[in-house]
Amino acid sequence: MRGQYSPLIRSGPFRLLLLLLGAGDEKDAAERGYVAGPGRALNTGHTRYLDATRRLMDISLLLNSDTSVSSANASTPVTNSHSSAIPDTYVDIAALMNNLQNHFHSQQNRALAPQEVAEDLRSILDRSTLTGSRDGSPNSLPSSSSESSHSLLSSRSSLSSSSSACRSPVSRPSLPLIEFNVPINRKTRLSKLLRIDDEADTPEYPETSTIDPVGYLHRLDPTTWVIPVHNNAYSWGYPQGSETEERGKPIFHPLLKDDKGNLVPCKRSHGTCQGIKVCPFNKSPSLEERHTSASADDVSVRLATERHHRLESGPNSEFFQRTQAIIMSLLKLGCRDEESQGESGESGPVDSLRAHHRFLQRGYVDKVTRCTGKIQFSHDFEGKPLLHCEHYKATSTRSHYVQYIDEGFYDVDYLEAYFSGDIEETRLIELAAADNGYGPLASCTTITNMSSRRRHCPFPHRHKDGSFKQPLIARQCCNVKFRLFEPLEEYQECCPYVFVSFSGEHTHPPPLPLNTPRCIRRDIFDILYSIGEDLVDLTPRRLLRNTVLRRYISSHCGDLPNATLGDVHVSLANRAHLAMYIRQAKARVYPHGSGWKGALHMYKIEPEIYPVEARYIRNIIEFSLNGAPIKIIVCMTPDASRRFKNAQRIQCDTSYKRIVGFRELVIGHWDRDSHISLVFCRMYINSETAEAHEAGFVEVDRLIELDTGSGLKWRHLDAKSLTDFVGTILGITGDQGGGQSKGIGLYLVKAARKRALKYDLSEPHRLIQELGPYEHLHRIYRLCRTHAKCNIRESSVPQSVRNDMHSLLCVQHENWDATIARICEVGGKTGRDWVFNKQASGFAFEAMCWEKSKIPLEVWLSGDRDDNLIESSHFDVNQDGRHCSLVAGLEKGRRFDSMKMQSIKAIEQWNVRPSYKSGSAVESQERSLKRLQLARAHALEAEDAKIESYNAKFDDAKSKWFKAKATYIERQAKLRNANTQRQIETATKSIQTARDSIEREARNWREIVNTVTSLPKGSGKRRALTFTDVQF
Repeated sequence: MRGQYSPLIRSGPFRLLLLLLGAGDEKDAAERGYVAGPGRALNTGHTRYLDATRRLMDISLLLNSDTSVSSANASTPVTNSHSSAIPDTYVDIAALMNNLQNHFHSQQNRALAPQEVAEDLRSILDRSTLTGSRDGSPNSLPSSSSESSHSLLSSRSSLSSSSSACRSPVSRPSLPLIEFNVPINRKTRLSKLLRIDDEADTPEYPETSTIDPVGYLHRLDPTTWVIPVHNNAYSWGYPQGSETEERGKPIFHPLLKDDKGNLVPCKRSHGTCQGIKVCPFNKSPSLEERHTSASADDVSVRLATERHHRLESGPNSEFFQRTQAIIMSLLKLGCRDEESQGESGESGPVDSLRAHHRFLQRGYVDKVTRCTGKIQFSHDFEGKPLLHCEHYKATSTRSHYVQYIDEGFYDVDYLEAYFSGDIEETRLIELAAADNGYGPLASCTTITNMSSRRRHCPFPHRHKDGSFKQPLIARQCCNVKFRLFEPLEEYQECCPYVFVSFSGEHTHPPPLPLNTPRCIRRDIFDILYSIGEDLVDLTPRRLLRNTVLRRYISSHCGDLPNATLGDVHVSLANRAHLAMYIRQAKARVYPHGSGWKGALHMYKIEPEIYPVEARYIRNIIEFSLNGAPIKIIVCMTPDASRRFKNAQRIQCDTSYKRIVGFRELVIGHWDRDSHISLVFCRMYINSETAEAHEAGFVEVDRLIELDTGSGLKWRHLDAKSLTDFVGTILGITGDQGGGQSKGIGLYLVKAARKRALKYDLSEPHRLIQELGPYEHLHRIYRLCRTHAKCNIRESSVPQSVRNDMHSLLCVQHENWDATIARICEVGGKTGRDWVFNKQASGFAFEAMCWEKSKIPLEVWLSGDRDDNLIESSHFDVNQDGRHCSLVAGLEKGRRFDSMKMQSIKAIEQWNVRPSYKSGSAVESQERSLKRLQLARAHALEAEDAKIESYNAKFDDAKSKWFKAKATYIERQAKLRNANTQRQIETATKSIQTARDSIEREARNWREIVNTVTSLPKGSGKRRALTFTDVQF
């Protein structure tokens, strides 16, 4: 804090504050300790402020004296001219103080002072004279000959401690008007009346009084009409009530008038502060504090003090509390095994403790009967400490609870004393912890609002009866009352005011600021409703990343760096609080949920929301298959339906990651005129069976017939000859998914039976009605090469076998049967399984090789080799989210498909493409070649890296062999020079050791060289070393 406030006192407004504090200049202020002088830290000791305090008290006495503010002439109204009762030495400081407030507001600086100085300065502001009178308004009180109200325009800073954080700090609101000593009627007088014209200025901690009530006159928006007490941090409740008549007559209030000055009938309500909830083991002196005014800063100071005391307890507190936590958890949960081994030997107090825990669960009952065995402490045969259920046995009942204890993580002595029933040792350990300020015998600091749903203290305590459990939190009552007057509903337009008064003294600490002001709450809900389909799967974390919310935070927090929603209001720092708002918004927008019922509701209201041409969810099918429910949703616009019918080549593929619980089958094609991919249809199916896919394709054909007047036309069913390619679908490209492909075949069987008798074009001796599902696929279906190559690449077979597998993806094959046999023989079990899988599918080999299929060569050569455009469609739509709920997936699919349809229409009508690329075949081929060459370069680099790794191992083995050989030659020389028998024996042994080392290194070297045959060829820039590269 050294020198932190020095630049501030050079400003004119701060010199006024220094003058009020009794400091003449910067040097005097530094000497008195108000600011940090050169080379000095800020001194917060109260002794430095004695002069300032005395000075403020003298000014306060002067203002309270008979010679000050027109006390002698109370009946004389204050006018714009200077009153004769005001001493000549008095000056109007309102503008200067307002300037001071503006300076602090813009610079975000602080001026620290003891509480006494702050209170005296507040007293000066409260008793200062504001020359001039208020403009008349319908809500003004008439002047009284015996009583008058002295009013002043208070600065924003005088209310900043109690008003809610609902307004942007970068905007300057109008300043509320404060009046003192305001008569309401013959019996009631307000000590203070605050007029608040903006809901954002509603105080979180409204001021009250033990003598005369403090009143607030709020101007409300008749369209929203939020009662001000709902924005308070205090909880209001019984005793409470309301009435609209008194003795059969309407109720009026002198402050509530219409725009013509007439009193309006009111509803009168009253309520009582409900106090707070505290742990019965909380012995903090702050519980005895009373207050009539408070602020969020008071709460922050109290929490900071409690946090400081907790941190003073030392590092051992965390170690002890961790142990205490596992004890409490085991007492609550016990052994979680579903099988009980008979009655436990536990005593009555433990049963009472578990009954207490069941009470805390608010009636929740575990659906599974759990083991009731007692938790015990023991050591295993190696002496390691462990906790276990009494029914646990290492040789039989191993499913019961057991946990080895980490002695460096838990206090083993405490665990042993507690679970072994050593009451005296447990008490001594807990007493030692309490002496250091922690543990179950120490004073608790738990305080929470009455609005909190928490029923028990989160920390366990040792009770008088010796039990160790989490106590129920108790209510600390309060008798502060509020009285509220609001116009009846039919008068709220002409009198948009509410009057509320508070009286009494709060007998508890100020509650936490957990109540989000209604104005901010409305803003949050407006943002949630504007998010659209993203609301369905919205979470607090996703909301915090949303650009709309970030813009809202920026508008409230100005230039505050890294501002979060908690900077708008601290209650929104709780993500569970945000989750509650999100759930409420979801329930309103999607009342039927985001699953199957929500999808049914979307389908039901589709005709009411969208015109015929924009309808997307066309039908929902439900039926049972072998006792399993089958659910299918078909999504396709009429425009896409017409384009589907005119397509010649289509692709289909299934995505498993976008929607939870459903497979997404996408059908589309590459528009060869506009050079853009287009999705015709999306089917959401909860089953992979062929029957489910058959039902989906049948429904798609029915919808196309409904939209266009006729169903799909297929080359092998509707063409007149093998060379007739006009007006029919020539082929389908897809993967080997059994349910998808066989479902297409079953659908084609049904489609063939609907047509007139006709002979097959490929086998003229057979009718098309005689063809089976796989025979239809032989005439129309082609396997995606990308999927097939990926499957081959993942097969654990030699590279030569992979090459044979790749060779089957062809137009014609020279030696098909021999290649299949070689794959089965060389590939081992994996190779045989691969061949069996293709043969068992009934169509895979025919879809891989034209020679095996019944597709005309011209159609095969011009057809799609892969379904990459559908894969790219999966990738694009997955950018909007994966693992979505069903409703969210439907909405995002609608948006994506609509965008693609608009893109193709823009190309057709205006030749405006979605990018600057033309999408021509040349550009596509260039990109394909670049990707192919880049992929090959990466693959060759990886192979070269393997060769380099082998060469490094080869060089290392070679150097070790030569080193071992040099050692052998050196030791032979020592043997030749040996003179004594002892030297000869030593040299002989060392020679044998060297010879063994040579053989070992040679063996290792040989093993490395033997792996050279498995190395890849690489790019040719690196060559694998062999023995021929070594000079021996």
